[in-house]
Amino acid sequence: MAKVVFGPFQLDTRCLELRKDGRKMRLRPQPCRVLAVILSRPGRLVTRDEIRLAVWPSDVFVRFDLGLNSCLKQIRRALGDTARSPTYLETLNGRGYRFIGSAVVTPEDAGASKSRLTILPFLHHGGPTQPFANGLSDDLARLLTREDGSPVVVVDASVLGGATSIKQAVRAIRSVDVDFLLQGRVRADEHSIRVTASMVATHDLSHVWADAFTLSESSGLEGQERLACALAQSVTAACAAAPSAPHTDINELWKPRASIRPPGSRSSEDVPLRWPSRG
Repeated sequence: MAKVVFGPFQLDTRCLELRKDGRKMRLRPQPCRVLAVILSRPGRLVTRDEIRLAVWPSDVFVRFDLGLNSCLKQIRRALGDTARSPTYLETLNGRGYRFIGSAVVTPEDAGASKSRLTILPFLHHGGPTQPFANGLSDDLARLLTREDGSPVVVVDASVLGGATSIKQAVRAIRSVDVDFLLQGRVRADEHSIRVTASMVATHDLSHVWADAFTLSESSGLEGQERLACALAQSVTAACAAAPSAPHTDINELWKPRASIRPPGSRSSEDVPLRWPSRG
């Protein structure tokens, strides 16, 4: 699925956004994922176990019943629906849920498709690397999407249900279409900060890009912005160059692979950081 239209609502199952009459509704990613699973089988029963397997990764430990009940309350609130007199979402006691409205799936135009990227939290070792790592994730998301014509859509990491590793993240994206996962680590020594980053294609866990960046510890916020710009440039280029492929069986994906830098490429440590072209 790409977008599902029902009544005045439209659910984007890739970006996990719900709109009503074109206006974005306040619905968090996890309830959007639950709604996407139920909408995938209109008029048919979807059990709680099926929702759990599709939305909650097996190695992320949460109180599932409370989490699902909370998601359903948020969905009904956004839709203006009620459990007693449902318009869209019917509860079948002791069994599960069924979408009872009329839904139309509208696939995205293949020519207008963009790469979907989720940025995992950058790992760090505490101390000065913690605020740097947190700020870098935010700066990178901002820079990757600041232009209307950007070929990258950043999907919020909250769709991963708290996953922090590639293994957890891949299992968490059963019901959301994410093409690439970006992971990184921030280290600091006496005089500099080093950032390593790599990007993984979710359809086969192949490493499509990896690089390292260094920054003088005394360069401050301006240096952090330059590093984030250089990283954003590299990620955008890697997304554009990587071939697209269909998703395979989620249970067959976890096969650790070695990260390989393409032949002839240079580490960003060997070249000066530069601002992206604004032309």
